[in-house]
Amino acid sequence: MLNSISFLSVVGLVAVTVPGRASSMIRIFFQFAQLDVLPMDEIFEKTLTFDDVTDEAWNEYFDALGFSSLNLLRNLGSALVFLLLEFCLIILVGLAWILRKIFKK
Repeated sequence: MLNSISFLSVVGLVAVTVPGRASSMIRIFFQFAQLDVLPMDEIFEKTLTFDDVTDEAWNEYFDALGFSSLNLLRNLGSALVFLLLEFCLIILVGLAWILRKIFKK
């Protein structure tokens, strides 16, 4: 199933004309495959500042799938939050391991 979803997501990025209903289904599958569930536009408005004047999509196919920017942070979407949480968890586990070694003696 994941192989099919990844294939459908790549089809949306290729310069091929896709009928209306199929393109909306591809967009839904693409968001599902990326786990893009958080309202990142609102989060970015409150936390980060981007240069909107020169920021545009690579082409209309990328724009149609939600990659409306050349900025990596914007394109990561919810994955950015998940990555930051993973890094925080790794740091906390590392600190807990170090503290366990110190206080075990």
